[in-house]
Amino acid sequence: MYSDNEIVNLWLNKNGFFTITGITASNNRDIDIIAIKQKTNEVWHFEIISSVTSIDTLSMKDITKRFNSPSIVKTINRTISSFVGKTSYKKALVIGKTSKLKKFEELKDIKVHRFGDILFSLFSELGTHNYSNVSLRTLQLMKFIVLSDPELLAKMLDKEQNILNLNTREQFLKYLMEQEETKRVLAKNSFEPELIKIIKNSTLNRPEKLAKALDEKILNKRNKKKFIETLLKYNDMKKEIKQSIKNQKTLDFFK
Repeated sequence: MYSDNEIVNLWLNKNGFFTITGITASNNRDIDIIAIKQKTNEVWHFEIISSVTSIDTLSMKDITKRFNSPSIVKTINRTISSFVGKTSYKKALVIGKTSKLKKFEELKDIKVHRFGDILFSLFSELGTHNYSNVSLRTLQLMKFIVLSDPELLAKMLDKEQNILNLNTREQFLKYLMEQEETKRVLAKNSFEPELIKIIKNSTLNRPEKLAKALDEKILNKRNKKKFIETLLKYNDMKKEIKQSIKNQKTLDFFK
């Protein structure tokens, strides 16, 4: 069994399904997984397409063939009839990386799952005890050795690793900044130097944008007054303000 199929198989087992794998229909067509809910005898036919690049080029016709081919349907009906005494079942497709999720979700009578969601579901529940399953052990090592190390995690997300492109990197940072734990870290005094670097290298280093952000988004009425009073305490800033006022008066002379 391929590792991606095994991951889906493990996920189904954890969710109360008995699974049947390694079934081949006529014309050498393989059936990825038949899953039977042990308590209710609910039956699903799972097909898995989990490329690490993209599955966007796959045609819907080829995908539906994996479910609706007469030999596939016949084999599934025969198999589940021997286990649960019925031939009715549902269909599910597990997909890997895609930028056209809506296209796959429009497949008639086929429930679509993202492989990443399944992988994360298993990943998030992993503890520190030993796992005999090779796939779970590999995920555990990634979780507690690689991803728990801040330096290694940062290196993994470096552009040279080709994990995140510019667009997905922006989305990652956005999601990260929205987390309450991230906001608490940013609020610490120890993080001020990094925040200054971020602002210095952002569009907020433009005076008009910084002034607008302070006025509309950051400072309330009371803090605005205190900010101006504090600003005037700094000699260099005081000189700049005086010079600006002096230049403004000079320009008014020509009006």
